[in-house]
Amino acid sequence: MRFLIGLLCLWGGFAHANESDNGQAFFNSSFGNLVEELSVAKSQGKQGIILFFEMEGCPYCRAMRQNLFTQATIQQMYQQKFMIFSIDIKSDVEVSDFTGKQFTQKTFAAANRVRNTPTTIFYDLQGQELYRFVGMSQNSKEFLALEDYVLNKQYQQRSFKDYQRQAH
Repeated sequence: MRFLIGLLCLWGGFAHANESDNGQAFFNSSFGNLVEELSVAKSQGKQGIILFFEMEGCPYCRAMRQNLFTQATIQQMYQQKFMIFSIDIKSDVEVSDFTGKQFTQKTFAAANRVRNTPTTIFYDLQGQELYRFVGMSQNSKEFLALEDYVLNKQYQQRSFKDYQRQAH
């Protein structure tokens, strides 16, 4: 009985640790230099980079962090193919874009026409935008389908909504 109680406490601790993570484990640590990030992504055999544009207090960003980015399956699937970074559209923290030009995260978001949060942008290994998903992903099935949609270049042929209807 003590073993079972201990096991339940341990499991509860892991579940709580995952919740308190607030999805941070989903993201890579950033150098603040996207040219360097591209180099690392290439050396690690990644398919590209994802920038998750968010802002403090955004309920949809928070929901994605808590409900999607904490899931081990999502972390594993996305991190296997992409390096992933958070950009705060209100932040004055400096970042270099894919050409080396300096911005604050706030001005970088504006230069990339990000007006709503969350916005998830997929980039190839040359720093070219592949696909932009604006808004909150509703669930893990949709978010995993989004990765498949980009990796299989379906954005060149049809909308994400059509892809979901036909493929999933």
